Amino acid sequence: MANLIGFDLVGTLVRPECFSDARKSINVDTESWWQAAQMKVNFEQVFDYVPVFDAWIEILSSETLHKLFKDYLLGNVNKYLYSEVCTVLMDLADGGIRLAFVTDGSNDVEGLMIRKILQGCGIEADRCIVVTAQEVGAGKATGKPFEELVRQARGEGVEGKDIVFVGDKWSADVDGPKRIGLRAVLLERGSGLGGNGIYKPDGIVNDLSELRGLLKGNGA
Repeated sequence: MANLIGFDLVGTLVRPECFSDARKSINVDTESWWQAAQMKVNFEQVFDYVPVFDAWIEILSSETLHKLFKDYLLGNVNKYLYSEVCTVLMDLADGGIRLAFVTDGSNDVEGLMIRKILQGCGIEADRCIVVTAQEVGAGKATGKPFEELVRQARGEGVEGKDIVFVGDKWSADVDGPKRIGLRAVLLERGSGLGGNGIYKPDGIVNDLSELRGLLKGNGA
């Protein structure tokens, strides 16, 4: 087995519809905010709807929408876990395998989602490595988030040759780690829709429960 196994988030640990559901969940009190906007611009004196809309948009700020979006994801992320995820992660952690997570996302959304998942699975998040694209300023397909993964892993005594990454997107989760010499396993979940990329994966699994057997069979 590898000494450290890294995982993608969306499509690997959680079903992608969690994000579309989060967007659909945004429900704002447009009526009370509209009344506040009218009062702010003194609509009964100006009789002009343009400044009312300007004030309404200001009240309905991007920060407010972002908080509603984020709160839904963090409050519901464990409902979107694929059925085998907790069992596999706990089995690996109990077997002495270090866990890492690399995501094309932000620290305060995807990064916190990963921590919520680990908490729900009974795994100490502080013992795992979490790397986001926001943190390094580049997406997984560039390989840069995996360079950060290797840097942190070496700080814990794990070399790149002992790391395997698992994800469902060929360009990001196979080509990305392979660019810097890591091994990569493509997760297809029975769909065969992983796509095509530059590099060949070191293995293909249909769900995460097949991972340990694959790595043992490869002598990894």
